[in-house]
Amino acid sequence: MAYKLVFPAPQNGMPFIWNVSAHVGWGVEHPNRPTDVELVQFLLSELTKKGVVGRTANGAAKSPPIQVNGRFDPVIGFWIWFAQDSPSLKTETIDGIVSPAKGMSYGGGKWLIAKLNFSYKQHFPNDWQNLNSDTRLSSALRADLSKTTP
Repeated sequence: MAYKLVFPAPQNGMPFIWNVSAHVGWGVEHPNRPTDVELVQFLLSELTKKGVVGRTANGAAKSPPIQVNGRFDPVIGFWIWFAQDSPSLKTETIDGIVSPAKGMSYGGGKWLIAKLNFSYKQHFPNDWQNLNSDTRLSSALRADLSKTTP
C-alpha cells in the first residue's frame, strides 16, 4: 500500500514523499499492490500530460495513454522504463521497476518514486502537498496516503 514517508530532515526541499510499499514492475516477483500501482500511474500520467515525461512534438508522442486504475499492465511498464531513462527523471538503474524509497538519502538518482515526487511537486506544488485528499485518486489510495507507515 502506498503511504506518506516522512523524512527526519527535508530532502530536496521535501519534508516527505508519497512512497510505494513494495515494488511496482513487470516481474512475477513484484507485488504490484493496487494503491502502489495507482500512485505510480497517477504521478506518471500527470507528468506526461505536463510534458515532463514523453515527447512534446505532437499529441501522439504521449501515447500510449496511462490508465489510472491500480492494475499493472504493459503500458505502465513502458512508462516506468521510459521515465527512468528520460533526462528529467533519469535513475541509476533502468529496469522498468519502481522500488520503495528507503535508506538515508532520497536524491541523486536512486529512487524513481522520489524523483516522481520531486518533479510533481515542482510542477504541481499544491496538488503534491495535498495528494492524500485529491479526489482524482481512489478512496483506497487517499486512505493509504493518509498513513505514515505501510
